[in-house]
Amino acid sequence: MCHFHLKWVPHDSFRNRYDSLQAGHGKYMIWWKIESYNFVLTVGVCVAPSPLYNRRNGRNSTGAKLHVLQSSFYWLYSGIYVVLDLGFLDNYRLHTKKDEDEKNLVSKADVINGVILQQIIQAVVAILLFTVTGRDEEQTGSKSFLIVEAGQFVTAMLVFDTWQYFMHRLFHHNKFLYKHIHSHHHRLVVPYAFGAMYNHPLEGFFIDTVGGALSFLLSGMSPRVSIFFFCFATIKSVDDHCGLWLPGNPFHIFFTNNTAYHDVHHQLYGTKYNFSQPFFVMWDKILGTHMPYSLEKRAYGGFETRPLKEGKGE
Repeated sequence: MCHFHLKWVPHDSFRNRYDSLQAGHGKYMIWWKIESYNFVLTVGVCVAPSPLYNRRNGRNSTGAKLHVLQSSFYWLYSGIYVVLDLGFLDNYRLHTKKDEDEKNLVSKADVINGVILQQIIQAVVAILLFTVTGRDEEQTGSKSFLIVEAGQFVTAMLVFDTWQYFMHRLFHHNKFLYKHIHSHHHRLVVPYAFGAMYNHPLEGFFIDTVGGALSFLLSGMSPRVSIFFFCFATIKSVDDHCGLWLPGNPFHIFFTNNTAYHDVHHQLYGTKYNFSQPFFVMWDKILGTHMPYSLEKRAYGGFETRPLKEGKGE
């Protein structure tokens, strides 16, 4: 915004005055003052952010904040599992260390690089999403609003699960998509925590990132709720891939879609089953792709999942 101020000055007052140009600045204003013969012209340029800029800048920072928190939770939570699994949790593993080393078809360095690429893509989309939608934060702690937020959270879970199920199933049943894209994730025959987001970039975008965007848009949740939701979904996904069946794990207690359930899907007999992720199992049960299993103790320590019906792999 630009401000002009023009002041006429009596001729006599300029007897000893010469033309001059002055400049200065304040907190939000840059100004120029021009003095000549019989007038003083002040031109001020407002550099203060407009309300629209402030709102957009806030949305950008919300998207960046979401990315930082989501990525931090991913690496911290998976890092806890890595530390705990340094020889202390063999009795809770769904697969042996030997199986992890021999059966997996991708190095851990490649997994880390793939996850970082996926997180960069998600960061860009998150910032764009918050900027474009223009959804303002609502600050209220009323009970009625908390109920609304809870409803938005559950709605987002249902939307996310629905998108994930049908896209995940498509990427399995379409041979081209499986061979060239989704098979990247199934290089992890024996899943581990920080491999949860290891995908082909196109799969990561269409299944995870687009699914997250739809959850945000269709649930109507505020940026604050979305931060809680996506951080929770991230932790849940890491836990589902951790390969450990720990006693008292709340995700195993409250969700039937858990580490063992998803482990079945990563085995050859279960690749056409248990597509649901990351929260519920309803679509598998409704559409006949649910693979029941039992969790058995291995004689030499740990657990293994065993199918209770004959599966049909790839």
